[in-house]
Amino acid sequence: MVAGRYVEYAGRRASVNSAGLMLINFAGPGGTYPHVPAADVLDRKAQAVEALSGKVVLVGATAPGLLDLRPSPYDPGAAGVEGLANVTANLMNDGELKPLTEPAEVGLSLAVIVGVAAAMSALPGVWGMVAAVALLVAYWLASVVGFNRQEVVTPLLLPTMAAAAGGVAALAMQLRKAEAARSRAMDAFRRFVPPQVAEGLAEADLEAAMRGERRVVTVLFMDMSGSTVYTREIAPEDFVEALNRFFAEAHAVVWRWEGTLDKFIGDGLLAFFNAPATQEDHALRAVRTGLDLIEMVEREQALWEYHGLKGMGIRVGIATGEVVVGYVGSEDRQQYTVVGPTVNLASRLLDLAKTVGVRLLVSDGTYSELGGAVEAKYVGMHPLAGFDVEQRAYEVTAVKANTEGEE
Repeated sequence: MVAGRYVEYAGRRASVNSAGLMLINFAGPGGTYPHVPAADVLDRKAQAVEALSGKVVLVGATAPGLLDLRPSPYDPGAAGVEGLANVTANLMNDGELKPLTEPAEVGLSLAVIVGVAAAMSALPGVWGMVAAVALLVAYWLASVVGFNRQEVVTPLLLPTMAAAAGGVAALAMQLRKAEAARSRAMDAFRRFVPPQVAEGLAEADLEAAMRGERRVVTVLFMDMSGSTVYTREIAPEDFVEALNRFFAEAHAVVWRWEGTLDKFIGDGLLAFFNAPATQEDHALRAVRTGLDLIEMVEREQALWEYHGLKGMGIRVGIATGEVVVGYVGSEDRQQYTVVGPTVNLASRLLDLAKTVGVRLLVSDGTYSELGGAVEAKYVGMHPLAGFDVEQRAYEVTAVKANTEGEE
């Protein structure tokens, strides 16, 4: 006998487990093997003698009152001798069930765990769960086929429980990865948008931002007028200090209207509205931001003069249209930004503002989006670099009273 593998007898082998027990391949319910009453044998009745001739005979009690009853897959209370008859038949005909060895059971369970975990990790969301269930069902079907055709017994409970554990572990990992990705995205967005906007972003907004999307936005460019003179007249460290103070104030204005601060560019900045969060009044928010920036610069003239920026002014260019918005850059450094002709148009309007001598110009698209909510003056059609046709431009000087969204 080799514990946990087999027992040898008369040149044959029967598979046993580590406790020396054998799985019985039952032929059927009680009565499958013929019963011959002992009284008939003792009376030498011809029918009884003929039934036993050339057969292996087992002697046992079958009366229920004697309580020699044993459950089987077919019968909850078959006579004990029936079990012995099935064992004898298995041994004589090599028909016993063939269980896997314990190491094989453990290995199979581990394989199921790995398969389920891999399926759920590799495929997104519900598809991973569908693949895991399909893998488990395939295992069950293979077990049934192996049992019916080869009499091989494969464990069902342990692999199923192992698969459930693997699935729960994979699901937990997916949830942790998703939460970590959302946390990273939220941390990144907090650099560009006000905290209340970042906290209010829906999952769809975050996913769209990470992969990039086309969206209609309003883009705002602003720069400081006369900065070249300031760089010549004051010490570099003083100019940088003054510029940082100016940007701190400008940053607050952009976030007041829940704009996305893309970047500081030299002595100016780029901001946009309606991404990542949807803002139905994005054009009006951009114009309010531009006007508030101009008002802030005028109000703080004493501060700018203290820092050596006497008479400082700014110009603003605003355009509305479709852009590609998303994270752009290398693997090590990325920026949430906008790309497209609308961005170029806002930049050209900023340059045009200096040429025509105004402080805030908007594009025809922005003016149409505003729907008469502002005091504006048409300043004509102008050729702009990078555009094949001349572009309309409007000078905006104020938002009309009682306009919705005023703070």
